[in-house]
Amino acid sequence: MIDHNIWLRINESLPIIFMFLLACMASLLRAGKHSFLAIVTGVVLSGFVAYAVDLLLIHFDIAENIRIVLVGGAAYLNRYIVDLLDKLAHQVVSNPKEALKELKALWKK
Repeated sequence: MIDHNIWLRINESLPIIFMFLLACMASLLRAGKHSFLAIVTGVVLSGFVAYAVDLLLIHFDIAENIRIVLVGGAAYLNRYIVDLLDKLAHQVVSNPKEALKELKALWKK
């Protein structure tokens, strides 16, 4: 038996899927070298960032059109976002107290 709920969800998600694919292609086209590993990691990281941003925006009840654009932009800028998260993780691991102080200072601004 075919589950029509799955097809309904896919149909509702087509604009986000399309934006994700466009952002993936644009991100891959701007890359300097095209190895198989670079393509696979680019697509996986782009998917991770797009999914995380989509979940975050759904939580804050952002309008669908704005959410689609922001997901596409985040998928395109996935390398920068992952680098930022990596630097934050290194800072927290190396000196957690100082990282917490800096985050509190940023939050107060």
